[in-house]
Amino acid sequence: MEAGRRIYDREPVAAADLVDDALKALNSQTMMADSSPEIAVEIAPSLPRLVVDRDAIVEALINLLQ
Repeated sequence: MEAGRRIYDREPVAAADLVDDALKALNSQTMMADSSPEIAVEIAPSLPRLVVDRDAIVEALINLLQ
């Protein structure tokens, strides 16, 4: 992201979908671990859709969660 070489494909996405995608990817990466922390997610249903590059945001969320 920081290098400015990536072309972003922005689309409207629900924040809950982004978080779900990141958690699913993180869970698949840590399936081998004996104990994974439980994460509770609360997202306001009234939150508007975000116009973002889905893959880039999911990647950033995974990095933050790790």
